[in-house]
Amino acid sequence: MQFLIILCLQLIIQGHRLSGKITKVLGGVARNVADCMSKLKAKPFLISAVGLDVPGKSLYEHWESTRLSVQGILRLQDIETAVSCNVFDGKGGLVAAVACVDSIDKFLTPKWIEKFKSKIRSAPILMVDANLSSHSLEASCRMAAQFTTPVWFDPVSVARSRRIASVVHYVRFVSANEDELIAMANALSRRGRDRFSPVQRDLCSTVESLFEMLKPAISCLLDNGVKVIVVTVGQDGVFLCSKAKSVLLQKLDFKGNRLPSSSKQLREAVDAECSSGRFYGASRYGLYSDFYAVHFPALSASVVRLTGAGDCLVGGTIASLSAGLDVMQSVAVGIAAAKFAVEVETNVPAETCLDGIEYDASHVYSGMSVSQSRDGLGNGKNVSFGSFPIQPPQNKSNNPLLTQSQSENIADAPGSNQDESLIGRSAYQSRQVVRPIGKQMTGNLTRNLTDQQPISVMKQPNPSSLPNAGLIPSQDKGPELKLTYTKIVTSNLPPEEKPKDGEITETIQ
Repeated sequence: MQFLIILCLQLIIQGHRLSGKITKVLGGVARNVADCMSKLKAKPFLISAVGLDVPGKSLYEHWESTRLSVQGILRLQDIETAVSCNVFDGKGGLVAAVACVDSIDKFLTPKWIEKFKSKIRSAPILMVDANLSSHSLEASCRMAAQFTTPVWFDPVSVARSRRIASVVHYVRFVSANEDELIAMANALSRRGRDRFSPVQRDLCSTVESLFEMLKPAISCLLDNGVKVIVVTVGQDGVFLCSKAKSVLLQKLDFKGNRLPSSSKQLREAVDAECSSGRFYGASRYGLYSDFYAVHFPALSASVVRLTGAGDCLVGGTIASLSAGLDVMQSVAVGIAAAKFAVEVETNVPAETCLDGIEYDASHVYSGMSVSQSRDGLGNGKNVSFGSFPIQPPQNKSNNPLLTQSQSENIADAPGSNQDESLIGRSAYQSRQVVRPIGKQMTGNLTRNLTDQQPISVMKQPNPSSLPNAGLIPSQDKGPELKLTYTKIVTSNLPPEEKPKDGEITETIQ
């Protein structure tokens, strides 16, 4: 745990005292992650150490207020609670930081961590940050390996990120920014010198060129046994990388335990907005050299401060994994949580800020793209990012107008049990969701195209005139899809996106 003193200055001039704003907030990487998780109804168990001083008291009392266990927090008079002094510019960017975290190294020992072996045994995932000493990191990861608990490693900073070298063979997940990624790759390099150079942002005019520069370092971590890498690249979004497509679609093993009921709302909400089934064809597009790479776009935000964003991305992702969502769904939630974090003064946004996070996650999720080799050979040259293909239908319709490449799955409601109609997308197509009320619909249809033909959704002013959904050929627009519903749920949509009763959606371009 850390207590942060924040100084916001418009300009720093050596030798001059400048006016600014000083704010005290609760911090610490693991604490921020755990706090974000708790705001999303997860139940993290925090193992840390604080003193009986003012910062330690503030941190401890806040954690007590969450009604989560404080059993793992060591409190001693001899501990000087970790404190960091961060200096920000007028745009919320970090200019400099001075951290005093020696107490974590000294008091958060393997012996203290050993007391909570049963918690590590039952946990679906263990998150460790590089503020831990090398001995404590190794002890924590060894216990996790003993109980097959996956480990998430957070590098904290460029200097501390090198601590991954002693535990990399235990680590399943890694989250890092560009500089931390490069530092970890250099720490793992067997040549004894820095092989990987910092990214030259002035040479990165596109997402593809940025990925090209990061690719060797990503490969290094994957070659050393890391299964999943989450790389944050600021306003350019996030890269999610793995050697196996199946890993990106996996969910955590809950070891026979029931999924926490407290996370049910998040799980169901995100599942409804972000269907993981649409990525069945990632193997066709996503094999980039020897690993898969998925790009997630960033969300626009009104930035107040940029610290806390990375921690909330990790917190949102781990909370979602712990709720039973897959890796890609979880990262989308993490990005949405990070967006809320940069819009507030504190490191972690209030719980009310995270209400409806699934809708922001759905914007991220629908904007994902997968790496493609431009020469079609998957040889790692001239990478580009393109849209995912959509999920093939599970059942084929008897509609004679449909071909194999233009199949659809129709539930002839009334009486349909489906709650949504998804207008899917193939490459370069967008996605719309229409929510009928209850069972009152004349047709509930999931439309899938495996080619790149444009589709449009036509409005039907008279619902009684078309009893069934059908595919209507068109010479100028490609195949058109005609659907009718009696009503559409609009309460959860932004005002500008709300259709009128009886309407479908606007044309998909």
